[in-house]
Amino acid sequence: MAAVAGIGKWKLRRDRVLEPEQMGAIQTTFAAWRARGGQVAVQAHLFLLLSVVPIRLSEALALGPEHLFLARAQPFIRVRRLKKRSDEVVDDLGVSPETAALLRECRPVDGRLFPFSKFVAIRAWHRVCTEAGVQLPAYCAVHILRHTAATAILRRTKNTRLLQSLLGHECLDMVSVYTHVAFNEQAAAMTDLWGKGGA
Repeated sequence: MAAVAGIGKWKLRRDRVLEPEQMGAIQTTFAAWRARGGQVAVQAHLFLLLSVVPIRLSEALALGPEHLFLARAQPFIRVRRLKKRSDEVVDDLGVSPETAALLRECRPVDGRLFPFSKFVAIRAWHRVCTEAGVQLPAYCAVHILRHTAATAILRRTKNTRLLQSLLGHECLDMVSVYTHVAFNEQAAAMTDLWGKGGA
């Protein structure tokens, strides 16, 4: 596929998101990890959060109890984002009741919901994929969960402005990086378009 305008080397790729069957296998592994307890359960909580709220791994690892506002009518989390000029921007992101319940299960250590390093999280993600039997290209790290969550949100809402705010991008063009249309959806759309008496 061609590079998206304004994105440079970035391309829309089929393997930049998890397919539903892959996500299903990974969700099963998350459930098993949560049942084990200990640090693997905390890591499963982290990945579950990233699979539904499209924040970066570094943003999730910076979350503490003071960033959770879960007792509100509309629960939300406060995310600190670092921009290119090292300016810190704070965004309040609404979360579903299910995500709020997940976050309530977290037991902070030293003021952090997920008290481990980015390196530990990345290694844990590769173990999740191995246990789930999901083979991904080497470059598909934890960030693939952000792409997957963003794609799901866009499919459901068709709202690129909403997605832009959730992702924390200043430029709407950057949203194109996180969108993905599966090949079977393309085929279905073309069949629908040309299979009804079209030229």
